[in-house]
Amino acid sequence: MYRRLKSPLIVQIELTEACINKCQHCYNPRRLEGNHRQSFPEDRAKLAVDILAKEEVFHVVLTGGEPLLNRGCLFRLAKEISAAGMTFGLNSTLFGFSQKDAISLKKLGILNILATLLGSTKEKHDALTMNSESFTKTIEGLGIALEAGILVGVNMVVTNYNIADIRDTAKLVKTLGIRSFYATKAACPSDQREFKDAILGKDHFRNYLEELDLIGREEGLKCGFLEAYPLCGMKNLGKYAYFLGRRCLAGITSMTIAADGNIRPCSHSDITYGNIFVDGGIGKAWSKMSEWPDGQLLPADCKKCPLLNRCGGGCRMDAKIAGGSIDAMDPFTSLPDVDYVFEQLKSAIKDGERPPLNLPDKIKLCRNARIRSEPFSGAVFPRGKLGTLLNSEGMRVFMQLGREVRVTKELVQNADSKEKTEEFLKKLLSKSIIEPA
Repeated sequence: MYRRLKSPLIVQIELTEACINKCQHCYNPRRLEGNHRQSFPEDRAKLAVDILAKEEVFHVVLTGGEPLLNRGCLFRLAKEISAAGMTFGLNSTLFGFSQKDAISLKKLGILNILATLLGSTKEKHDALTMNSESFTKTIEGLGIALEAGILVGVNMVVTNYNIADIRDTAKLVKTLGIRSFYATKAACPSDQREFKDAILGKDHFRNYLEELDLIGREEGLKCGFLEAYPLCGMKNLGKYAYFLGRRCLAGITSMTIAADGNIRPCSHSDITYGNIFVDGGIGKAWSKMSEWPDGQLLPADCKKCPLLNRCGGGCRMDAKIAGGSIDAMDPFTSLPDVDYVFEQLKSAIKDGERPPLNLPDKIKLCRNARIRSEPFSGAVFPRGKLGTLLNSEGMRVFMQLGREVRVTKELVQNADSKEKTEEFLKKLLSKSIIEPA
């Protein structure tokens, strides 16, 4: 189903299971367990980063729980990651985030911060976090991060309790000077505590997507969601072509390392494949995850679906919790709508296409673009952008670029297929992997 990478491109590290909030929707079942919550050991931070560097990981997301509750380890990891030539981001409530923290992270080259905001007012937000200070502290933290020049995005976890507040929350984000607003539906937590009243039904799910699309257009915000949704469940793809492209990449391009070192395909997953500090570490765990990219975990109806290559089958953990098995259907799947959505998809792809690019006379590789070899040829990953996979011909052209300024016409003329090479270079240009010289 997917070409198999030799190791993950992106790794999330959960610095702690602890959090200052007690959100009802949280997928971290240990958030309420008092003193039994694990924290990633600061004295093993360098070892962990050395292992990631050896595996040629490109980007690390520092997350939790609340990573600021393990502050020493957070900054040790950030320092080591930066020194190893990888990029990193931070997922945080920003509760207790200081100017000193912001300046330090900025100096270390932090790529971005993703913060959570659950409502447009203190009353609405704090009622969901069950923390009377959380709204005030998060707003303060966002201001500090922005003042330091750090790129910030906000995610709103959407439930029946706050679905009516999406637009007002987006407007608040805009007034703060933030341009990226995500609204992601909550999933039932993996410990299966009672949460049914909060989960969106299919009608509300589709309504929220339409509202999110309108918010993006009317407020001038970059809007989206941060999890994989089944396309047949989304249905009206013609209305929001730019929502396409987010598929589950757990065990495909990414993995999560828990606070105790255990390795999972993603932060929602309760399946452990190994431990970073145990013999074999990431390599052994990654090999065991081959069931994720080859489609073994998908239900039969998804495997034969014409939407699969653009969809990916939704979220496997949503399926497991709702259907009792990891190869069950995502609960937001709507098989009767597949044919309709397939026709919508054709139009959405066409509508979402960018105008044809013109190649500049001279090009060069972007300074921060990183490349590594793969069994099928290679992968290239520019700073802060989506990467791309290269076949042998693509790798050959890419390696010809080197770090020098190249004359575009010469590269195209010397290629085996001039037309394909020109299209390939346009793709690299659109992904900010190459740039005009």
